[in-house]
Amino acid sequence: MMFLTELLAEETKYFFEVDIIEQILRVLAAMLVGSIFGFEREMKGKPAGFITFMIVSMGACIIALLQINTISMIYNAMNSSNDPLLSEMLNADLTRIIAQVVSGVGFLGAGTIIYSRGSIKGITTAAMLWVSAGLGLLIGIGGTANYIIAGTVVIISLPVMHFMKKFGIMVTEKYRNRRVFVVFEEEHEQELYDKFSLNNVKIKKTFFHNKYQKNGIHYKEVFIYFTPNKKISYSDLIDNIFEEDWILSIEES
Repeated sequence: MMFLTELLAEETKYFFEVDIIEQILRVLAAMLVGSIFGFEREMKGKPAGFITFMIVSMGACIIALLQINTISMIYNAMNSSNDPLLSEMLNADLTRIIAQVVSGVGFLGAGTIIYSRGSIKGITTAAMLWVSAGLGLLIGIGGTANYIIAGTVVIISLPVMHFMKKFGIMVTEKYRNRRVFVVFEEEHEQELYDKFSLNNVKIKKTFFHNKYQKNGIHYKEVFIYFTPNKKISYSDLIDNIFEEDWILSIEES
């Protein structure tokens, strides 16, 4: 029991007494971790990329260090004073500032979520920003366990995420509902729907997007939600529909 008490006292001392060199190294490590996630998003052309992720992780680390340094000053003031009232006045909650980081990054992540053409994009980027901030906090707070957790997440998460994405697409390729954005001459609208029926594809619903006129021809833009036919590949279906001259464009969205 005495051993555990002494160990806890040493850990507490280490936790609150972090020299300036180690603090700088923690900030640099947080920047590195954030940049790894940001590079992956940057390569995919997402709204938040390399710099954004690096700054978020670095900022979270700095705030964690601010929390540690603040508590360190409070404890030093309490230990150097014999006034019992001071102990009651100086009360620190380690999670208070950190909790605000989580909330703040949530608002930042919301800015990366975009509603476009009837679909929501950017949710993965927002989630990764949140994780990047969490890793920054782990590194900023320090401790062997926190370093191991942060390192494990960085090494494993991206490969696993890409594998699961490819695996999910492979498993659901022939069964998941699809959505295509079609631009066509309005007078041929019924023929478009008949093309799906001829390929034994059931349309779930349609969503009107826009109408316009060009060179005297009336065009219509719609989203079509449908369940693929197991006997025909998605690419073959699109080719069969797109062969008509009155279809201006068709793309998956």
